[in-house]
Order: sequence, then C-alpha cells, then structure tokens
Amino acid sequence: PQLAMFLLASSLLATWTELSANGSWPTPRHGHSAVFCPRRGWMLLFGGNAFDPTNQLFRFDVARSEWAQLKLAGPPSKREGHTATLTADGRMVVFGGYSGKFLSDVWELAEAPAAAAEDGVAAADDGAAAAANASAVRLAWRRVETSGEAPCGRDGHSSVLAPDGATLLIHGGFDGSRQLSDTYALDTTSWGWRRVATSPAVGGSGEEAPPARCMHCAAWVGGEGGEDGCGGV
Repeated sequence: PQLAMFLLASSLLATWTELSANGSWPTPRHGHSAVFCPRRGWMLLFGGNAFDPTNQLFRFDVARSEWAQLKLAGPPSKREGHTATLTADGRMVVFGGYSGKFLSDVWELAEAPAAAAEDGVAAADDGAAAAANASAVRLAWRRVETSGEAPCGRDGHSSVLAPDGATLLIHGGFDGSRQLSDTYALDTTSWGWRRVATSPAVGGSGEEAPPARCMHCAAWVGGEGGEDGCGGV
C-alpha cells in the first residue's frame, strides 16, 4: 500500500493536486481520523489500522508542508473506525472505535498550560522546525468522564459539530452485532450525553431516521440547516 496526500482546490472548476511533504510520514492505514485546525494551520491525524490498530498521532503543518509524529503522554488506546471532531475553540474530541472490542470512551486533545512543558506534553520526533512548533504549542490528552444517556460502544459511526460550536452529534455505526440508526448529542462544555429524539421531516420520506448504517459520512448543511448523512453499508 502507498500513502499519498491530495489537495482539492476550491473553485468553480475544482482540481486535485498531489502534495509532496517532508518530515515523518504516517505509514499507510485506514480507519483513522483527521481534523484541520484553522487557527494553527495544521491537520491532526489519529489512530487507524496500519495492519493493526494504532494510537499514533501525527501533525501536518500546511505552511511548511511537513509531517511530525507527536508523542504525548497518556494517549487513548489503539483504535480504528472512531471519529475525531474539532470544536470551535480548537479541541479535538475522539469518540468510540474498535480495538478488539467496541469502544464508547471519550477523549479530548487540547492545548495544555505552559507549565506542562516540563513534563514533555508534546514533542515532535524529528526536525528542528517541527520541534520549534511543538514547544510553542503544547498539547495534552485527557480521558473525559461523561454523564447522561451515552451511546453504546461502536465503530463506523459519523460525528459532526453543531452550529453552537460545542455540541457533537453522533449517528449510526456498528456495535458488533448490528448496524445502528440512533443519534446522540454530546455537550463538550458539560460533557453530558443525551439521545436525540427524531421525527419525520416535512415533505420527506416519512421515516423518523435513516435506515441503520455504518461507514457512512455526515456533514452539517447551512447555519441551522441540520445534519446530512450520505452512503454507508
């Protein structure tokens, strides 16, 4: 297998371009997550299956076109098929996935106080530029204790950020015995879960929720428009 990066330019006539990059590339994998942090100008890639599940974390600096592996203390367990979602204030929230069992845990990756630098909270594995970036912005993992009605362990689900910038919507997935069609909301300020009650849309198919599915995608459409799912198995 090969690992490659492509950029889709935004225009009326969109074009793909394969990118070249320096640094420590991730190995080829599937089932990983990736989020882009506009404030920092980097992409964070986590986990996936590189012949076996992994919990590696990589950063791609867009301006430098450079990869670096971030070796942080206390990471989540190895996993694939999870989701990672970036909140409006720049935190990456990881939910679920599979690592020999179906997971339902929640993890937050966020900038750490400067004092945490003494503990080596974030470190790049190569490159002076990458090391400089890592020392300027410290990142730390923490497992989040949640409350409320939480979803069961699953992989292959979708996650989107609601317009309030702090609520995650989790939909569908696979729990090891069946595909799912449920939807849950996670408030990342209080860390409370709730199951979302759905009803048929006006002018829609009459169904309260899409048929059960996994390995689909979902995107938020418009400011208050709602979540739009696509595809799946």
